[in-house]
Amino acid sequence: MIGAVILAVASVVAVVVFASLRRFPLKVSAFHFVAGLMSLAGGGTLVYLQQSALDAAREIQKWPAISARVVDSRIIGKRAIRPNIVYEYRIDNVEYRDSSSLDIPTFGARATKHGEADTLVALYPIGKEITIHYNPDRPTQSKLLVSPTWDLFGKMGLGSFLFGLGLFGLLGFVFKRK
Repeated sequence: MIGAVILAVASVVAVVVFASLRRFPLKVSAFHFVAGLMSLAGGGTLVYLQQSALDAAREIQKWPAISARVVDSRIIGKRAIRPNIVYEYRIDNVEYRDSSSLDIPTFGARATKHGEADTLVALYPIGKEITIHYNPDRPTQSKLLVSPTWDLFGKMGLGSFLFGLGLFGLLGFVFKRK
């Protein structure tokens, strides 16, 4: 649903920008058509895939919640520094163990990543009781954080930009001036 709205808004923006630039002479070639078509298809595909990922994240939010206990909390990685929170939980007298890196970005300045990882590890000390969500169909699968990840929205924004750019290019080819 959100993906369709984003593509509709990108389409309207592309049409409005194209219409406002019509008074300027544009040199448009077959390259613009091919580039526009590729951008339109790539952007639409990217938004569609991210919409699917957003739907999957919403399904995870519906998983049952249960109490768990942190058994290990440390920073891992040398270049891609991130926290690693290991926790145990029990369902129907069966104990499970899983871990989470809390889905933080693994890029950026080393000091910033290390500082953020330190802060997150301090939030989840060993022995702390936490709430996790588990997959009722596969109890070995669990999530500490159930909100959509940050990169999903960035990719959706990039996809809508590419879609709008592609539509702009196609409109320029269709309505080219001679």
